[in-house]
Amino acid sequence: MKNRDLVMCLYWLPVKLTLPEIVFLTKYIDQIPFSEVGNYIKHEASREYITELKKNWFNQYEKEIHWLNQRSIFKVFPLDEHYPQTFLKLKYPPLLTVLGSVSILNCLSLAVVGSRQPSSWALDWMRRDFHKFINSEDVVTLSGGARGIDQEVHRTSIACQKPTICFLPSGLAKVYPPTLLNWLEPIVEAGGAIVSQFSPYTKIYKSHFHKRNQLIANLSRATFVVEAKLRSGSMMTANYALEQNKEVATLPWFPMCSSGRGNIKLIQDGAQIITNNDDLKVFWERNKLISSFEHFPNAKK
Repeated sequence: MKNRDLVMCLYWLPVKLTLPEIVFLTKYIDQIPFSEVGNYIKHEASREYITELKKNWFNQYEKEIHWLNQRSIFKVFPLDEHYPQTFLKLKYPPLLTVLGSVSILNCLSLAVVGSRQPSSWALDWMRRDFHKFINSEDVVTLSGGARGIDQEVHRTSIACQKPTICFLPSGLAKVYPPTLLNWLEPIVEAGGAIVSQFSPYTKIYKSHFHKRNQLIANLSRATFVVEAKLRSGSMMTANYALEQNKEVATLPWFPMCSSGRGNIKLIQDGAQIITNNDDLKVFWERNKLISSFEHFPNAKK
């Protein structure tokens, strides 16, 4: 097994690896007795876990590595040309498997998230105003592929022939939800990508949604919440974005409707109010401008 594949298997165990550790092990893991690999890893629990592994520990992942190699799926590591630059700032940068375009991962993207059971009002807004926005703007959308608003985001981008990125809470061979299987080929054909940080055969677990939402917030330039309950994955994504000092926008909502109480909380916390596609255009154009200043700091002078 190649060094990159061995390191990816370590990551899948899961073993938490810092950027320097990933770079070092990718180069030298085949020259180190496995009993000593833990000596090169700082994370204590990961180090202890490795010492308990049997000699041929990686055999359990051989089928999954083979599954990836037999398909047009990219294994993307930190410092690879198309690895998302924003992920390099994370303490433990993820190793990614990507179906579709890898270059799209470094394009400026807008995260759009919302309820799995959206109201008819939210769907009407998406099909009218969001469609107008996507159709008129050069924008890469980013969402989680869930039923409801997430899939509406991907559907709209595809319909407008714009790229969209879908982050999975599972492996690429266990796509969740199953209804998302119908979207894989259209997403790829539109220039987008389906991304996972898990081994191909990994099924969903509750903790995976947290990890997925964190990466969505980290990769995107800004986050737009269409409809969210107070306790929801969409609110997690928005809060992760706020923790990173990124802008969040949301639709206003009737206070007696529980499906949008998360929206109200976000507005109370300073989120920008979006009422129509023009508002969303202004929000996105401002964030593109902010991004250009961050990439070219001398432009501020």
